[in-house]
Amino acid sequence: MNKGTILPSRAIERILAANPAAKKTVDSINGLTCPVCNKPEAFTYLANPFAIYCHRNNKCGATTPISEIWPDLIQSYSTAYPVTPDNPNATAIAYLKSRNINVEQFSKEFTQGMRTIAGVPYPTVMVSLAPGVAFHRLIDSPDVKAVFQGSYSGLAYVHSSVEQS
Repeated sequence: MNKGTILPSRAIERILAANPAAKKTVDSINGLTCPVCNKPEAFTYLANPFAIYCHRNNKCGATTPISEIWPDLIQSYSTAYPVTPDNPNATAIAYLKSRNINVEQFSKEFTQGMRTIAGVPYPTVMVSLAPGVAFHRLIDSPDVKAVFQGSYSGLAYVHSSVEQS
């Protein structure tokens, strides 16, 4: 299956619709029905609602990814966060944020690129290492994770904030 992203708002909507007796707190949703043991003692985090956790650690303790319960919620990053004229790096930014990377500190270091693998174009997070040389982290590719463009022999990535002498 092609991995993708689940929009948190859609996950929360689906979780609450399936668990009408659930209680929303400041940072979680409690009283969810565990998909494994069917007891109403599970929870999820509001900030990261991508799994349901069973509180019954001694009897069950299951962690169930939302993508296993509702696979229809999965979208490719390029579908969920399409490039626009105002934000040509939208897909790359969403991908980096999903990996907890501070995009503001990294914004001058990358652009959104595109690489074709086996005839299929994939958006990438592209980091230039030197003229004509770049690292591409593929987004939405089920098999290939990264490729280099050009020869990177003898090169290393150094963040722009680091002074080089």
